Parts: sequence; structure tokens; C-alpha cells
Amino acid sequence: MKSAIKIFFVFIFFLFIQSCSDLSDLEDPGKKDDPISLSSFASLQDLANKAILTGTVQLYSSMGTKSGLITVGDASGCVVMNNGRLKCWGQNDKSQLGDGTTTDRSSPVWATSVNPANSSDIIVAVVSGRTSTCAYYYTGLKCWGNQTSGVLGNGQTTGSATTPQTVTNVSGRVVKFIQLNDGFSCIQDTSGVVSCWGDNSKAQLGNGNQTSSPSAAVNASINGVASQLIAQNNDSCALVGSVVKCWGQSFSNSSPFTPVSINFGGNTPSQLGGGTTFSPNLTCVVMANSTVQCFGATTNSFGELGNGTNTAPANATTGYTVINATTNQALSGVMMVATGDSGTNLSFNYGCAVADDFTNVYCWGNNSLGNLGNGSTSNSNKAVKVTKTWPSSDIIDLAVSDGRACILLKNNDVWCWGGNSYGKGELGNGSLTGNTTTAIKILNRNDP
Repeated sequence: MKSAIKIFFVFIFFLFIQSCSDLSDLEDPGKKDDPISLSSFASLQDLANKAILTGTVQLYSSMGTKSGLITVGDASGCVVMNNGRLKCWGQNDKSQLGDGTTTDRSSPVWATSVNPANSSDIIVAVVSGRTSTCAYYYTGLKCWGNQTSGVLGNGQTTGSATTPQTVTNVSGRVVKFIQLNDGFSCIQDTSGVVSCWGDNSKAQLGNGNQTSSPSAAVNASINGVASQLIAQNNDSCALVGSVVKCWGQSFSNSSPFTPVSINFGGNTPSQLGGGTTFSPNLTCVVMANSTVQCFGATTNSFGELGNGTNTAPANATTGYTVINATTNQALSGVMMVATGDSGTNLSFNYGCAVADDFTNVYCWGNNSLGNLGNGSTSNSNKAVKVTKTWPSSDIIDLAVSDGRACILLKNNDVWCWGGNSYGKGELGNGSLTGNTTTAIKILNRNDP
């Protein structure tokens, strides 16, 4: 009898310990729900497989890397709607909006020529370049628009494609991230290999030469396994272990034409920031301690490094810490960051970051089009808070480009601020021209 009682109490004790163990695995009730990150999916195909089962594309964040549910190219923009179809707006001279025309659109329109015709296919990610667009479908990676230099990866180098072209350059690869730029494209596959194709006149492909490769992908010489990839107009960066390696016009445009490492003064990078800055380049990275450092060949004339000065950087490979204009301390609590320029004024660079537990945006640098979003057009060499005109809803993603920035909210709204620098309707506010110094609503991902 005593033996049976002893066994009973041992069993009860085991259940108690197991119960406590289970409780320890539960999320802290006070912890805010973070958005699902694109990097949490095994691949873009994994994301597409999940979406095709439900017929909807769930909310996720690209963490500012330019390719995701929302993208803004030099003078165009697209959003993956909840039903896995695209709405696009802005410049359309090369049919980059996918609506079967070459008419610029000042408001979002359905991309009827590229959207899946039925429920057997679905789009889960989109990225805009200068005059081209790519999207990841359940049926694979496809692109349309300007084909110059072989940027679409379909072996063509002239004319424009009005319908989705299968990217044959990635045949046999399982794609994790995609980037589209001025005349060249890159992908990172699930093994961490970065491959690029297209124009290589400024060492954009990162493979140690300046020979263009329109019909085949070449591997970037990063000497390691990449966990993240971003690209700007003529430059790219990859996170390789705890090192950021960059290549292209601002970083490796002379022999040996191979990627170079960025110096963050002993700080550890954790999240790369995308964007569309041309040359001189401005790139920003979130550190492991949730601060931001910016670097590049930029002149810092408008304070675009965000470090409280207007002094040019020592070189393109040294990071500078962004300062909060209110506290005069390092901008902290940052989740994602991205950079852009002011369109036709290519050296007018600026950056934006999402911080404060996904509730606020801060921007710095040139503000000629109201692209800092704080109700003014005054430049700032420190991060100023964007005026919150949007409803109380967490910020899921950030997209920054020429003269304007956009955010995707948890309620599926897209809000943007800045201007129509090119006069092509790229702000998406219903006008081909004009600026707004505070955020305005562009669409909701559930719109008809």
C-alpha cells in the first residue's frame, strides 16, 4: 500500500513539474506580438505553399528590405493584396505596373496583365526596380517591364515585357530573398548563396569582374553563407555571419571588384535595410542592441548619416550611429530601417526607421519633398519622429524610395508621405504631382 501511495505522489510531482515547464514556454502576457518576418519562412515557395491553401496571403514583414507585401521602386509602387493579386501605381513607361498599358497611374490599379487568372496560382511577394517589377508566385519567380541588360533573368536584353516572364536564371534554386535594381537582379537561396545577373559595368554582380551576365546567374564572392540580402540601385549587401559585406558602384568598383566588409566599431549587425539610393550610396543597418548605423559613399551634406553632423564620412565602409533628435542619444528600440533619395536630386539622401515596439517611425537627412514626414521640409541630421496621422495599429513593414516612404499597418492599411518627385504619380495619392509632408492613406490590402 505504501509503495502504491509513493508511486502516486511521484506521478503527481512529475505532472506538476511538467505543467510548470509548459508554463515557462508560454509567451509573456505583457509582451507585444511581433509581426511574422519573411525570414521565418523556409523559402518563398514555403510562403506560397501556405498561401495557396487558404487563398490569402498573411501579413508578414520584410523588415524594410524592399521585397515583400509592399515595395516602392524609383517611381512606382506595388502591394500584394490579401487575395494574392497586385495593385500598383506610378511610372509605367515600360509596363512595369503590369496593367497591360504604358500609362502612368496616380492611384493604385489592379495589375491585370500579371495577376494570376485563377485560384491555382497566387502572388506572395513583390519587388520594384527602376523600370521593372518582379513577384514570387506559387508557380515561381517571374518578372516584367524593362528587359535591358537582362535584368528580368529570362535571357532577353531589349524591349519590355507586358506579361510575367519566368526567371530562367534561377532554375533549380530554392529562393529565399529577391532583389531588383537598375539593370541587375540578385537572389539569395536557402543554402545562403547569393547569385546575381544583368549589368555588371560597376561590379554590381559581386563576382570579381565587370563582365555583364544577362543569361546566367553568377555567384557573389561573399566567402560565406548569407542570412540576409539587400540591394540598392547599383550596390548590394549581404549579412554573412556577423559581418556585412557590400559590393557595387560605391564599394568595389575597382580591382579586385569583390565585396568589402563594413566596420561598425565592434557592434554586431542584425538587420539590413533596403532602399533605392543611387550613387552616392546610403545604406543603414539595425544593430543587435537595436540602434542604427549608416554608411556609404554619401556626402552627408543634408545629415543623411543621422549622426548629428553634416560632415562627409571617412570612407564608404565605416558605420555612423543615428542620433534621436529629441533625446540627443542614439536612436534606440529600432526594428527595421530603409533609405532613399529625393528622386531627380540623386545626392539628396535620407533614411527612416521603425521603432518603439512597432509604433513609431523616425526619419533623417534631406527633406526637400516632405519625405521625413514631420510636417515640414526642413532637413535634419538627427532622427525626427514622423507625425502619426495613421490609426492606432502596429507597423508591420517599411518601404523607402525616391522622395517618399510608406508603411504597412497591422490593419492592412498602407500609408505614405513625401512627393511625386518624377511627376509620375509615384506617391499614389491620386495626383501625378504634388507633395505631402505628413502620411496619407493609399489603400488597404482588402480593398476591392
